[in-house]
Amino acid sequence: MDNIGRINAGGKFAIAENVSVGAGLAYSLGHLGTGRHGIRRGSNPRLGLFVAYGIVLNEVTQAVVTPHTQIGDRFSAGCDFGFHAWVVDMWAVMLETGTSIDFSEHRGPRLYIFGIGGVRINPPSIPFMYFDFGINLTEWPPGHRPPRAGVFLDATFTIITI
Repeated sequence: MDNIGRINAGGKFAIAENVSVGAGLAYSLGHLGTGRHGIRRGSNPRLGLFVAYGIVLNEVTQAVVTPHTQIGDRFSAGCDFGFHAWVVDMWAVMLETGTSIDFSEHRGPRLYIFGIGGVRINPPSIPFMYFDFGINLTEWPPGHRPPRAGVFLDATFTIITI
């Protein structure tokens, strides 16, 4: 169960039309497949913080750059690029790629990369809910071990206060 900025349970607040800030629990709540999300398999839950900056926002497509950090027993920071396009009113295709640098590695900082491809469903009968599912390549350090594929499923509840 992955989500923006490596946060699995949290909140996001829009501070401008194309800028949001968020915080929450950065931890693997569950994972299906051969890998597990996150830089370190044995990491404890951490505080995740992010800023999402929309570089393309219109009725059909969105492209967002998201710098993020996770603070706790380990410290990491990175940046993601996400894109999704609505194919029809009810569903969209999504692609995302990103990096993280784990500054807590005993041999010095290590770069990690990940990627996803999936589908976002927004049922017309419940417009405040989004369901995402697809395939991800869990974070891996290039040159140290190969990526592993997994399945992801996210549920997002949206409250619009304006």
